[in-house]
Amino acid sequence: MAKPDPPPPPQTGAKVSTVVRSVPHRHAVPLVGTDVAPSRPLVARSWERCVAAGMTRAGMLLPPVQLQQHELAEYRDTHPLMLMLPIIRDLLGDVVRASGCVFAIADASGALLWVEGHSKTRHVVEQIHFMEGADWSERAAGTNAPGTALTVGGPVRIIGEEHFNGAVRAWSCAAAPIRDPDSGQLLGVLDVTGGALAASPPMLGLIRATTRTIETELARRLAVSDLSAHQAQGPLLTRLAGGAALVSPGDGSWQRPPSSG
Repeated sequence: MAKPDPPPPPQTGAKVSTVVRSVPHRHAVPLVGTDVAPSRPLVARSWERCVAAGMTRAGMLLPPVQLQQHELAEYRDTHPLMLMLPIIRDLLGDVVRASGCVFAIADASGALLWVEGHSKTRHVVEQIHFMEGADWSERAAGTNAPGTALTVGGPVRIIGEEHFNGAVRAWSCAAAPIRDPDSGQLLGVLDVTGGALAASPPMLGLIRATTRTIETELARRLAVSDLSAHQAQGPLLTRLAGGAALVSPGDGSWQRPPSSG
């Protein structure tokens, strides 16, 4: 079932709220209106980072859209997760659409590269700039699943009011990072955004299973590439003294093993 449309969000540059009050709390997070400070430690720490970065819930803006269509298309074509898109669509697509949600793939900086899923929900979330080319890093959008998952380097669920930005509180989301199997560096993050189902434990489990599948496929392709490089150098390697060499992962280069004598 599709999620009902939330109230219209503020325009870019508009303040989310004009009422701010301070309430004593162990996390020292400023509150807005009748909001309560987050009870989950992961969320509280994210709010603290937002406050330390100079953000206030009364002054949050919508995330900026930094990549225009022509820039986005060129960048996506060269991104390593481009080849993983069919796997993500196959594992997540039907479930996400049936749940009235969308899934998003962002790069390691938090820029949304692909947003797909339930067509009505996709149209509505564009009003809060949850769209391809927008920056949803924690530093730009406050506490949110894709941005916070990139910051902490692990899976995250953010439920409604836990968002630091008041314009996003009608939504829930879950996300998990994707890492390069060779270097361990972040390649990006996979997110599902929508109603309550988006941030449910089963949805996060499906997201994590999908990211593990992607990392396994990336590792398989790397191994095939290394093997091909090794085989291509085979005739040369057999002419080396002792006929042995070491192949370096990633670039397929070789080096003679150290002498045992």
